[in-house]
Amino acid sequence: MPSEIRYILFQRPEVVEAIGTYFRKVGRAVPPGVITDCGPERCGAASPARFSITIEDEAGQTDDAMKLPEFARKQRLTVDGADLAAALILYCRAQKIPLPASATKSLEVYRGQLCLAFCKTAHAAISPVRRARL
Repeated sequence: MPSEIRYILFQRPEVVEAIGTYFRKVGRAVPPGVITDCGPERCGAASPARFSITIEDEAGQTDDAMKLPEFARKQRLTVDGADLAAALILYCRAQKIPLPASATKSLEVYRGQLCLAFCKTAHAAISPVRRARL
């Protein structure tokens, strides 16, 4: 029986939007500030994909010395595993992108983009078992 593999690739702004929406929905705070860098990461072939966002604090708006880049405070937010997958699935549903419910799901990085992969394997029909007479 044939199997189906489907990939959905996400642009960086889409992932940032997905994470923000997901965090608001589950009641988690996103650090305030300006995003200065973001992107998918993979530590090794066996490790799952993750997405990191670097956020620069805007707290120094009243003090001229604090406006200098060397005084800016940066925070790094890394989202992976179930949280990242849930954020992307929620984003797909909001965008009305159909998703297979019964497929296995995984996160991958493909050519610098975060990818939600679905694999649906059709199982061969199982022949009925005949009862033996005793």
